[in-house]
Amino acid sequence: MSKRVADDILQVARTLRAQVDHSRAASKGLKVSTLLRKFGYQRRSDSNTAEITATLDEVGVSIVPSILRFGDEWGLSTEDWVYLSSDEGRVPESREEEVAGSGSSDHELPPEWNADGWFDRVV
Repeated sequence: MSKRVADDILQVARTLRAQVDHSRAASKGLKVSTLLRKFGYQRRSDSNTAEITATLDEVGVSIVPSILRFGDEWGLSTEDWVYLSSDEGRVPESREEEVAGSGSSDHELPPEWNADGWFDRVV
């Protein structure tokens, strides 16, 4: 890929990031086909969906659901909607992810939490 094309793709991703950041809902919905066109693609392929996903990730934008192909089938039609959101405003998918990402020692168990071994006996 030429530097000019890579710069153009990165600029599209930055523009989408700005739109997400300035939206009231902190997300932007669009059809898969529209997303492909914004990046200059007319057809969907493994390589261009991987490139779009990686470029958006580089600027801090997540795509939900993923536009990547898993196995032999595309999970989404090109007419399905996806949502772009900023990683900064991302809601953790699970409580464990929230705790792991908090960096706080308030959520860690003290080393002596199972000092008498009662939990091991229950299991």
